[in-house]
Amino acid sequence: TLLNLSSAALATRLGKRVVIVGDSIHDVRCGRSLGVRAVAVATGITSAGTLAAEEPDALLPDCADLEQGLRAVLG
Repeated sequence: TLLNLSSAALATRLGKRVVIVGDSIHDVRCGRSLGVRAVAVATGITSAGTLAAEEPDALLPDCADLEQGLRAVLG
């Protein structure tokens, strides 16, 4: 099962089909550690500048623009 795979094996098997979306540096770091897309949304207490410093694949100001959000998630 997927639960028995290491994070490296999981990323290899799932590749870019997995996207971590979140509003903290921990979410971006999680995506990076798994080797998958990381999309940051500046809706929490973490500033957009702090999120940008983590170099997510995409950085959204909020979730208001559905088209922008889908482009960010789908790559």
